[in-house]
Amino acid sequence: ELENLRERQLMSREKERQLLAKYADGRPMVPADKKLMKTLKKHNDRYDELTCLVEREQQSWCGKVRLILRPFTIVLGIALSLLSLAFISSITVNLVDRYVHSNYTIGYILPKIHYTTPFNLILGHAQTVFPMDYIIILVLVFYIAACTVNGIRRIGIWFLWVKMFEVVPRRTMPQGLLLLSALFCMAMVALNSLMLICIPTYTTYGSQRYVLNGTVTPCDNKAPEGKRQLQLKNKR
Repeated sequence: ELENLRERQLMSREKERQLLAKYADGRPMVPADKKLMKTLKKHNDRYDELTCLVEREQQSWCGKVRLILRPFTIVLGIALSLLSLAFISSITVNLVDRYVHSNYTIGYILPKIHYTTPFNLILGHAQTVFPMDYIIILVLVFYIAACTVNGIRRIGIWFLWVKMFEVVPRRTMPQGLLLLSALFCMAMVALNSLMLICIPTYTTYGSQRYVLNGTVTPCDNKAPEGKRQLQLKNKR
C-alpha cells in the first residue's frame, strides 16, 4: 500500500512539474491549467498526508498485528466475495424468473416462484440449525450497509455531474454528513424490497412450516390455506 501511494505521488508531482515547465517563460496560465494545478496540489497534499499516516501505522503495534492477521484478512475477503456473488446471482435468478413467467400488465409480480435463488436454498438448509438463518441474514444486512457507506465514502456525494461533498474521516462538512445520513437511510429502505427480490420465499414466510400428510414442509405459496392458518395459530 505504501509503495502504491509513493508511486501515485511521484506521478502527480511529475504532472505538476511538467505543467510548471510549460509556463516557465512567465506566461499566465489559462483557466483550465489553473484548475488542473489546483487539483494536483490538492492531490499532492493528500498523498503526503496518507503517506505519513501509513508509515506511522506500519511502525505501530497495531500495524504489526494487521500484518500478522493478513492471511485471515485474505480468507475473509474471499468469503465476502462469495457472499456478494451469491447475492448478485440471487437477484439475477429472480429477475429472470419475473421476466419469463410474468409480464408488465401485472407489474412483473410472480404468482408462483419457478426458479429458486441461491440464498433461498442456503437459508432453507440453515433453518434446521437454530439460529443459523438469523445469523446469515444479519451478516448480509450489515455487509450491504458497510458496502453502501464505503461506496459513498469513495465516490463522494454528487448531484448529477457536480461533486458536492467529499466524505473524509474528521474532515467532512456538516452538510455532507447530513446528506450522507439521508442517502444511507434511503439505501436501507430500498434494502427491504431488494431482500424480497433476493430471498422471496424466506422474506415472505420466514421459518414457518406446515404438516401435510405427515410431512413437515417449509411454508410457501403451495401450502393449503387451512394448514397455513393452523400453523399460524399454533405458533401464537
